[in-house]
Parts: sequence; structure tokens; C-alpha cells
Amino acid sequence: MILNRPLAQRESARRRLPGGALLGGMALLLIVQLVALLRPSTALAAGVDFVWCGAVTPTTARFKARPQVEGAVARIAYTTHWDLSGLVYSAADTALLAGNNRVVDITVDSLQHSTTYYYAVEVDEILDTLKGGQFTTFYPYGAAIF
Repeated sequence: MILNRPLAQRESARRRLPGGALLGGMALLLIVQLVALLRPSTALAAGVDFVWCGAVTPTTARFKARPQVEGAVARIAYTTHWDLSGLVYSAADTALLAGNNRVVDITVDSLQHSTTYYYAVEVDEILDTLKGGQFTTFYPYGAAIF
């Protein structure tokens, strides 16, 4: 590694690299910016501060999310596909500071047992894929697995 060498050797190694470390850093920054621009959908206007998923049963899951904007309408978009294709949407909830400290409470039901789901939060019709996740529903009550 170049950083573990004495200063004279680091300068010598940097001169051998075309453009030195600056060019490599600029290329990395450009790649990161391009990836951010090419994401299928990100929170451009109103995203969420956080989203929690819990209270998972064989057929339901409960979500809490905090949109960044007062009065935002949020719903959960979920699917069994990791790339978020074929999304199904939950009922909507409105984020109100006075009523719920802008934390929406959404329960998704009619899920299939023993299934992994992937989710994101839609806020004011913009899908925020930056703060999504996954969960797996449980096996039906009384079922045994060996």
C-alpha cells in the first residue's frame, strides 16, 4: 500500500500512476454520481427519515415510517422480487405533526406465509428506494418444520 511507505517513495509511486491519485479520486466520484443518477427511482422531493418493519405474522406485517414533509401521503410498496418489480401498494396514511409526529402506521395483510418480501416507501407518489428493506413472513401456526 502506498500510504505505508516513506514520503519520498509515495511521491515516486504517485508520479508513476497516470494522473496520480487525483485522477483516480475524480473517476470514483464521477462513477458514484452516475450511479446515483441512474437509480430507477429515488427520493427526489419528499423521502422518509426512517422506516421500520415489524409485527410480522404468517400473513401480515406492520410498518412505521416518517416522511420528511408535513402532510405527506405515504404507502408501502412491496413485492416478492428483489428488484422491486411487480409492486403491490398498501393503503395510504397521512403524516401529520400534531396527530402522529409525522410517523405513519401502515399494516399490510393478505401476504403469503413463509415468503420473503422486499419493500420501499412511496411518499406523495414518489418511490423512495433508499430506505427500503426486506422481511419474511412466518410459517402458519401449528405447522412443524424438520
